[in-house]
Amino acid sequence: MPNFAVLKSMQIIISCGGGGTRLWPVSTEEHPKKLIPLLDDESLMLKTYNRIRKSFSPDQIWVTVNKAHLELVKTILPKEFNLSHIITEPVKRDTFAAISITAAIIASKTSKEEPLIFIPSDDWIEDETDILKVNEGLVSIGKSLENKEYDCVTVGIKPKSASTQLGYLELDSSEIKFGDIKMVKSFKEKPYKDLANQYFESGNYLWHKHNPSLTYTSLIRNIKIYYPELITILDKVYSSGSTSISDFEAFPKLSIDYAILEKAEKIGVLPLDVNWNDVGTWDTVFSLLPELDQKQQIQVDGENNKVKLDDKELKIAFVGVSNLLVVQSPDGLLIIDPRHPGGVKTAAEHFGKL
Repeated sequence: MPNFAVLKSMQIIISCGGGGTRLWPVSTEEHPKKLIPLLDDESLMLKTYNRIRKSFSPDQIWVTVNKAHLELVKTILPKEFNLSHIITEPVKRDTFAAISITAAIIASKTSKEEPLIFIPSDDWIEDETDILKVNEGLVSIGKSLENKEYDCVTVGIKPKSASTQLGYLELDSSEIKFGDIKMVKSFKEKPYKDLANQYFESGNYLWHKHNPSLTYTSLIRNIKIYYPELITILDKVYSSGSTSISDFEAFPKLSIDYAILEKAEKIGVLPLDVNWNDVGTWDTVFSLLPELDQKQQIQVDGENNKVKLDDKELKIAFVGVSNLLVVQSPDGLLIIDPRHPGGVKTAAEHFGKL
């Protein structure tokens, strides 16, 4: 394990909230994508934990989770994990509430100046070199926050394509030195195709990986400016080291990006050049799935079809079609052209009402 000098002065929080209905029927409200074996025998949350664990102590790792999934999370985490480091979200209220309240709770048990690095649990990073590169980057972020160089730091990935499914971060220059934290010039929403091509070709845009990292002090400084009515709530959470439904409901339903990152003056980004995927929709999963099992599945007059099956013995034949994905679970059957992942959420909502 690398001996990073600042490991003892930062906390890593794995965010496991959300339902992941864009990956229906495998991911559901009861069993969201982050807590199930989506691409192999390990859940995305456990994969994230194991990546972080290569460089950090279990005492530095926390998990936030919807209250409804608490018992499931306990069964997934390894025995070495400190169960008191699980923070439950009593209701869904987007990332502004979740991150702010989590920061208050952890600060009450550590310090207001402790670097807090929030990690999404649905990242996909396989290469060992890339894993350590990301972990080293987290240490760089911790140092930067300790030195009060930025109010908040996030992570940007060198684009591998002109994606329309991801947000972007604009930097001042196309001469990006990967591994060095730079100031964010602007945040960009998921672009249409022509604009995505412009971002990709310019060289001074990064995919936004959404790793909001801050200290409780820097968070409070910005909340006092933009949401002063929430200070009383956070003071109470900090003093008690716990939270309630009413605390969450006091926050507007906003992402931390809209609420703080895009407003604050000193926002940094750590540019990384790694092979990374955001496992959020079936088009991404399709690219990571293996080729067909030639014994159980065949394709006739077609190519590049794939499956994701709960029933491994199910026989499937693709005839006269290409580039399709068949997904089967106890909750349903999905047949999808992965180039059109947006409609899956509509299907999940439809069946959720039955």
